[in-house]
Amino acid sequence: MPRYYFNIHNGHPFEDRVGEDLPDEEAAWKNALLLTRDIEDVLAPGGAWRLEVIKTDGSPLYRIDIKAERANDAPSNSATPGDSDSPDG
Repeated sequence: MPRYYFNIHNGHPFEDRVGEDLPDEEAAWKNALLLTRDIEDVLAPGGAWRLEVIKTDGSPLYRIDIKAERANDAPSNSATPGDSDSPDG
């Protein structure tokens, strides 16, 4: 079973040196999503997190970036739901 590592960068980097044995890349993705739920307790406006899933050979598999900002602080060119540039628009 392949081993995947889940590194977190949030101003205090955490490098997963143990990893987890999971059946496949889909299971690694699901585990990454579960880990993002832990972020909700400590993420504050202005905060940013990155979760990287790394394969056994050291190559990156997935990257999840989470950035929290006040709507008034967001760049004016940000896509919003309904904009023609957004996936939903």
